[in-house]
Amino acid sequence: MSKSRDKTYWHSYRQVSHLSVLGGRNRADVCRRILKHCISNEVANQYSWHGRKKKAVFGKLPLADAVQKSVMRSLKCTAAEVEHECREWFRTASDRDGGRKQRTAKKSDEPS
Repeated sequence: MSKSRDKTYWHSYRQVSHLSVLGGRNRADVCRRILKHCISNEVANQYSWHGRKKKAVFGKLPLADAVQKSVMRSLKCTAAEVEHECREWFRTASDRDGGRKQRTAKKSDEPS
């Protein structure tokens, strides 16, 4: 293994170790806690797992791999199950931090 590849592996291992101790009650809770720890809602609004709706792709980032490995290390689950929970977290990003409240307020202000 080359020095740079060895260094990258070491950083990835440390990142997974750090994230896996965040824990949670179940798979969805662990995913939410890890993603919330790593990504702000403002940034989450710019990503989706597959990059749909003109958003950036999160699923191919090294952080996505670290999140999956961290959850799988914490719980007995598959990568597909973790991906599902992450996709849900990104899908609901626009509702957090008052986003849903603002949208419903706009709808009620519009004349019918």
